[in-house]
Amino acid sequence: MGLFDYVKSEYKLPIPQEVLDDLQDTEWEEVEFQTKSFGYDGNLDSYEISEEGLIYIETYKHTGEGILDRTRTGIEKIDYTGELIFYADFTSKEWDYWVEFKALFFKGELKEINLSELEKKDPGDRIEMEKMIKKNFSNFVDRLNSPWRKALLIIIIPTQIVLAVAKWFLGLLVQAIWKIERWIH
Repeated sequence: MGLFDYVKSEYKLPIPQEVLDDLQDTEWEEVEFQTKSFGYDGNLDSYEISEEGLIYIETYKHTGEGILDRTRTGIEKIDYTGELIFYADFTSKEWDYWVEFKALFFKGELKEINLSELEKKDPGDRIEMEKMIKKNFSNFVDRLNSPWRKALLIIIIPTQIVLAVAKWFLGLLVQAIWKIERWIH
């Protein structure tokens, strides 16, 4: 699993009506799809397909050392030629969807776009996993906040300090013995 770039599309995507109906609250122009089509250069770039079918890249001014230490300065049209595959997961009460599109660009202009994959899954497994994660997290928080743990910390911290001092003293003793052995030989 590698890192990816983002793609938004103002261009009307070929989404089946059944999916549009089930995900009617989704603002498709705001969805950040993922793509690996451009190759990852370490920048987590964001691309946009305009209503006219032109492809743009968001431009940034770097403000620090990290890749996310930046401020957006605008967009710039790119002359990309090739296939752009972008995808996303969506969830609803009825179904989970994996949606993947393939778009063909020539010199920055969209020539063709197709829905290449649509996987409709029962959300039961995801819902069960979310319940299990919430339960485990709740149990973890309960253990952290339990009175027994607080009482143990009163005992554990001084014990750790005593053991650290003993370990330091024994380390000095081992070093002294080693030096004496070297002096004798």
